[in-house]
Amino acid sequence: MNIEKITAYLWRLIELITQVIIVFVLAALLLGENAGSAVNHVYYNVRIFLMSLPPSSIAVALLIAVFFWWKRK
Repeated sequence: MNIEKITAYLWRLIELITQVIIVFVLAALLLGENAGSAVNHVYYNVRIFLMSLPPSSIAVALLIAVFFWWKRK
């Protein structure tokens, strides 16, 4: 396999994992405690992680991610 194929697979994997996390967070926000233990654990971990970061670093990371996503598409 060449490096382009490996990079494409890794980007797809990252996008899939990100989408799963977003779906879990949205489910936790919509359903609350009735969302299930797995969804609530993911939501709790994402929330703790984001609260530990300064808002400016989150904004910069999102801008960089959007730039690379846009550049790739």
